Amino acid sequence: LVLDEQGDLFAIGAALAEGIHQGCPHLPVVALEGELEAVSQGAAGHLVGADGRGEVLRFLDEADGLLPDFPAAEARAWDKLGSFHRRIDDWEKAELDFRQAIALQAPLVKEFPDAPSYWLWMATFRIALADVILHRKQPEEARKTLEETISTLMHEIQQNPRIEPPHGLLALGYSKLAVSLRQLGQKDQASEAERKAEHEASLASGSR
Repeated sequence: LVLDEQGDLFAIGAALAEGIHQGCPHLPVVALEGELEAVSQGAAGHLVGADGRGEVLRFLDEADGLLPDFPAAEARAWDKLGSFHRRIDDWEKAELDFRQAIALQAPLVKEFPDAPSYWLWMATFRIALADVILHRKQPEEARKTLEETISTLMHEIQQNPRIEPPHGLLALGYSKLAVSLRQLGQKDQASEAERKAEHEASLASGSR
């Protein structure tokens, strides 16, 4: 992550802070493999990529394809950024961040339908987006997003019986669905979603 002259995050890519600081010490960089770190305001720069040894490869637009699983890493970076903006109650930016993560993840889910990590991450991003749009007073869109996400998760679980069901993720999805339904005045459906959330949560606790 590099800040632009206004202090806003300018770009995102799979980078190691150590490598960037070695090659371009003047750039404020956030390591995407860890938690978001504080960066100075009012800085400008270009995004570059680094390999696992901390060596700068080149500008990221040239390095794309050399970094393994770059689109998935970039999607998770947007998710991290969305979580950061959610923590500081910047709901508008958080929504944009999670939508960007979903846009990057969608082609991966389509191209690799048998890779569980891709659809699990997609569900994670979509539930996070639903939470944000609930805070932005859009319960109908949140309800639709959550119902589609839960339905997709249940379908994938049936198609992949050898994979342990993501009970914790389902519990979170159902709990957010209950909130959206209550905001829509659908009390009975909300109570049912809450029961399902509690059930999934108990299964998640039992599998630990």
